[in-house]
Parts: sequence; structure tokens; C-alpha cells
Amino acid sequence: DSPASDRPQRHGSDGSVGSGAGLEQQSLTGSPRNDGSHVGSSQGRRTPEEAEAPTEEEPFPDLASWEAHTRSHLSASRSLREETDAKVFGRSGHKNGFVDRSGLMQATLKKRVAVSTSLSKALLARIERTEHILQQVVQCLVALERDYVATAMPHDVVLRRLEVRERRPPRERIQDDLQDALEVERQVLVDARQQMQHHFQAGAAMQESLEGAKAEMVKDLQSKRHALRLERSSLLFDAFHGKDRACALPPVVNNNSGSRGGAETPTGMAAAHVQELLMRTQKLDRHAEDFCQSVYKLLGGTKLSLERLRAKTSCAMKKRINETLALKKQLQAEVSESQMTITRTEMSLDMLRQEIATDKQHLDNMDPTADVSLTSFDQRLPPLILVKMREDAMARNQDHYDKLSEKVKAMEEKLASVQKTFDKLVATHEELAANLESKTQAWNVDVACSKVQPKHGPSGGGSGRC
Repeated sequence: DSPASDRPQRHGSDGSVGSGAGLEQQSLTGSPRNDGSHVGSSQGRRTPEEAEAPTEEEPFPDLASWEAHTRSHLSASRSLREETDAKVFGRSGHKNGFVDRSGLMQATLKKRVAVSTSLSKALLARIERTEHILQQVVQCLVALERDYVATAMPHDVVLRRLEVRERRPPRERIQDDLQDALEVERQVLVDARQQMQHHFQAGAAMQESLEGAKAEMVKDLQSKRHALRLERSSLLFDAFHGKDRACALPPVVNNNSGSRGGAETPTGMAAAHVQELLMRTQKLDRHAEDFCQSVYKLLGGTKLSLERLRAKTSCAMKKRINETLALKKQLQAEVSESQMTITRTEMSLDMLRQEIATDKQHLDNMDPTADVSLTSFDQRLPPLILVKMREDAMARNQDHYDKLSEKVKAMEEKLASVQKTFDKLVATHEELAANLESKTQAWNVDVACSKVQPKHGPSGGGSGRC
């Protein structure tokens, strides 16, 4: 070999000086030189495996020999490649014990790039899923507020109908089907509105939690993307470029004792943090999905129940109005008939009283024991006949008096009986009239209930928000 001063000098990336001929000989192991000789393992030396291996024309005796021959070539190539890398790139040293380990650093950076890319994709997918769940929660809150406002008017109508029905007469305040339907509808509306308020509060807290989780994931994603950009920029550094790169790799300390476990490395810690964040947000998303399902179930069940209750209330109201109207018409007819009967009975009783008074006057004027004078008869008749005629006249007077007395007594008994029945009829008529008035008032109240409309404006239905 010629001295180092006779060879052309070549500067490396770190400023070290190396032999040009040595670089040419060691860059390609086994490549022919200009004088026809070979460098490295091709300079006439063969390994024991190559000596035992057959030539290209001879086949391998078995599969094991064929595999051993291939593996020996791979091992020789790997050892020569490592030796070449050590000789070519291992001469340029750094101060304080630092060495250039670009291959290891690039492998580490590629691994970190792959991990950061995977974490960024996972975070992005989870953010999109959380945004979708957040939109569903917001839609549920809007639906809750809409249905809460929608139930305010039916609730106001039910309360006003119950208030109107309190104006019924005391004897008409019975627990009928309409009253039961109104009370059930009011209770269902109160329970539904309370559940909507509870769900709205829970949904607002759920929305705040989702937004916080989304903000945390977005912040972490931004950090991961920034680190990914730096890591990808660092991959552009190699041994032939110096500090003029935008991002130069930091020197690696040649100390194997400072290596830590995989779970304690920054990459492992970042992956663990992202995994914990993803699991936490996934659990929160499941709770949000359950919340949305419960909201849809509540709103659907409430809507169906209210529709059925409104139909039942309307049917009970129509039935009650029709029944009250039918009773009102019957009472009106009966009151009219009883009034006519009372009028006719009063006239008959007056006539009967007059007749009794007349007959009593006749009785008072009559004297059944009075003697009849014979001069009142024809004096030309014989005396015996005259006496006989006087006796017959006295007997007739007595008989007329007795009959008149019996007639007066019978009329008085009839008057007493009719008067007793008439008094009962008058009392019944008064009760019928009072009942008719109550039924009329109850019918008017039920009709007013059917005409109750919800109030419009801020004063109607209470608060418009949950």
C-alpha cells in the first residue's frame, strides 16, 4: 500500500479526512478494481462453506445443503455490509463520546412516525365519532325543549278544564269518566314534563362532557400532528448533510445503560395516554348513546300516551255532554208536564172546594127534622093520604140531607187525598226544576270545557324552556 500522503484526500460530512482509494475499494465489497484485482472476500479466498458447496453446474445433494448455502451467503453479505459501514462511516467522531448512529435514529424515527400516525388516525376517528354523538345529543336537547314547549299548552288546557269544572253545582260534582280522564291526563303531563326537565339537565351535562373530551382530543391531535411534522422533518437528516438542515437529529449518547423499558419511553407514554383518552371518550360516547335512546323512548312514549289520553278525554267529554243533554231534555219535558198537571189540579181543587162550600151551605140551610105542614098538600085529598104524603116528604128531606152530607164528606175526603198528592207533585216539581237547573249548569260547564283553548303568548303554558 502507498502512504496516505500520496492518496487523494476526501472530506466527509463531519469534516474528517479519508482516503479516496479506500473509499472506492470499501464502498462496493468485492467489486473489481481498474487493475483487474478484487477487494475484500473476492481476492481468491473461500470460506469452508464455499469450499464444500458444489459449483454452479452441480446440484445440491439435499435440501439442508441448499438452505445452508443460501444462509451462508446472507450471513457473509450482512457481515461485509456491517464491516463496510463501520469502516466508511465510523471514522468521523464527535466530542464528549457522541457517535453518529443515523440508521438507528432513522429506524426509531420511522417507528415513532408510524406510532404517531396511528395515534393521529385513531384520535381523528374518535373525534369524528364524538362529533357525531355530540350532534345527536344536541338534537335530543332540541327535541326535549321542543316537546317540553309543546306539552305546555295541553297542560294549560287540562288545568283550565279542571278549573272550569270546579264551577259545577255541588250536587253535580261527581267523579265521572271525564273527571278521571282529565286528572289522569294532568298527572301524565306533569310526570312527562318533570322527566323532560331531568333529561334536559342530564343532556346539558353530557354535552359539556363531550365538548370537553372533544377539546382535549383536538388538543392532543394537534400536538401529535406537530410532533409528526417534526419527526418527518427529522427523517430528512442523513450523515452526508450537516447542521444546515431545518431539523437536525440530536446526538445520541453512546450509553446502553440509560435505556428504559418500552412502557416508560415517550412514545409508550403517549400511546398509553391516547389509549386512556380513547377508552374514556368511548365510554362517554356509549353513555351518550344510551342517553339519546332513553330520550327518544321518553319522547315517543309520551307522545303516544298523550295522544291516547287526549282521545280518551275527548270521547269522555262528548259522552258526558250528550248524557247531560239527554237528561236535561227529559227533565225539561217532565217539568213542563208536571207544571201542566199542577195547573189543572189546582183548578180542579178550586172547583172541588167551591162545590164543597156550596153543598155545606145547602146542608146548613136544610133542617131534616123540620115538620112538613099539611097545608102544603092538596086539601081535597083525604086526611090519611095527606098524612102519608107528609111522612113521605119528611123522609125525602131526610134522605136528601143524608145524601148531601155523604157527598160533602166524600168530596172532603177526595179533596184531602188530592191535596196530599198535589203537595207531593208540587214538591217533586220543585225538585225537578232544581235538578234541571243543576243539569243545565253542568251541561254549560262541560260545553265550556270543550271550548277551552290554549292561551297564546308568554303568559300561556308557563315557561318555554326546560
